[in-house]
Amino acid sequence: MEFVKDIKMEMRPKIRYWLPCAAVDDTYQVWVNDKKADFPDQVMKEVEVTNLLEEGENALRVVVNSNLYNRLLEEGMIWKGNSIPFTEKRYGICETEEKPVCLYKVKSNSK
Repeated sequence: MEFVKDIKMEMRPKIRYWLPCAAVDDTYQVWVNDKKADFPDQVMKEVEVTNLLEEGENALRVVVNSNLYNRLLEEGMIWKGNSIPFTEKRYGICETEEKPVCLYKVKSNSK
């Protein structure tokens, strides 16, 4: 599953930019302007993109990887003699009003 969005930036010195990905329900990777970001924090669901951004237009791409649960267990399973029905799990990235896909910035402590 892939999320693509163009964003316009006015870069400011000594500011670090982070992409929060709280709406991602599985492991993911981030690209900005076709450059891969460092490994994103899979727990806090955020990645720093400061060094990938350029003044003006930027192409943002977030690729979400399924854990294959839905594919492997779609027929249900039997565990310790009990039948466990299949319940489809949601995965991917969903932009909502409560969880928008947007950048946030923090002031850098570096001189």
